[in-house]
Amino acid sequence: MWKPNSLYNDLYRLTVLYNKETDLKKKNELSEVIYYVEKTLNDMVCEDKPRLFTEGLYSKCTSSIPRFKPYIQYVYDFLFESNKYVDNITPRLYTSADYTAKDMYELADAFYKSIGGKTYEAYQRINKEKAHRLNFTQLTCNDSTTYYIPILDKYYINLGVTDGKDEDVIEAYIHEVGHVITARKNNYRYFSEDILTEIETYFYEILADRYLLKLTNDEYFDYLEKDKMIRFNCRADLFARINNAYNRVLKNVLKVDNHEEVMEKYTHEEGIEEIENYNIEVIMVYVLSYMFAIELASIYEKDKDKALYLLDKIIENRKDISEYEKIMTNIEPNKHLKRYVKELKKVKE
Repeated sequence: MWKPNSLYNDLYRLTVLYNKETDLKKKNELSEVIYYVEKTLNDMVCEDKPRLFTEGLYSKCTSSIPRFKPYIQYVYDFLFESNKYVDNITPRLYTSADYTAKDMYELADAFYKSIGGKTYEAYQRINKEKAHRLNFTQLTCNDSTTYYIPILDKYYINLGVTDGKDEDVIEAYIHEVGHVITARKNNYRYFSEDILTEIETYFYEILADRYLLKLTNDEYFDYLEKDKMIRFNCRADLFARINNAYNRVLKNVLKVDNHEEVMEKYTHEEGIEEIENYNIEVIMVYVLSYMFAIELASIYEKDKDKALYLLDKIIENRKDISEYEKIMTNIEPNKHLKRYVKELKKVKE
């Protein structure tokens, strides 16, 4: 007869193997096995696991955090470097300008034209179709949404305009258009097993903020780039605190009676009071996508063609390798982050 401690020991052995492994394919395979074992172990010992509709934070963590194991250390590295920017800024008010819808289209066209090639070709098609495919809605800018239908090659954009400045709306439009451009390069990008599908759009956002700052001399675009760093630093910090608490529970998973209560205790000790509404997977998808977008944008500054090539390799439809392998074989996480943070700090706040 075997007991949960057998799985606990297996999990330890798998973790040791994972930490020693350098081959990307094998490392990803180990990560998937660890996810399965960790989830199975938690399902067995957490007899107090809440029902689906009242799922607690620990239960949410068991079904999401292990999936991101190959990336977690990079989030801590990102947090370490980004803190150097966030901890040393003195926020100031940025004035914004007034832009019409026509201005937005012209600025988006100028930006994507600066990228050129197949990216601009895809944009030109989108621009011609926008009258029947774009709605200005009462969503917030950050809740703007794009729908793409592969077989019909049709897109629909709901662009939120309620909470931001005109520059926020322009950035959101460029972001959503970026999804359509990507979908037309790889029709099944958003119907695949890939989950870090915001890499491409944050790449375009970062480039657009810099390009439009130079084109318009509007400092608010500089603010948008800085604000992204602040927002994702906060999200990375939130994940790190939750992950710290989760690992403390997992370490004692065979000894704990009520895992949700202990998770709540440890989370509070990490400085988080409200724990009910966090979606770990969403936090990680956006933080990681932003991190990798920084790398591509930094490469773009030195070698435009190389950055666009690497982006195409990451978004391509490949069933023979994992998303993790596609990313890790094309970019090195946080390699350019230190320099990127220094660039953000150059303009006095």
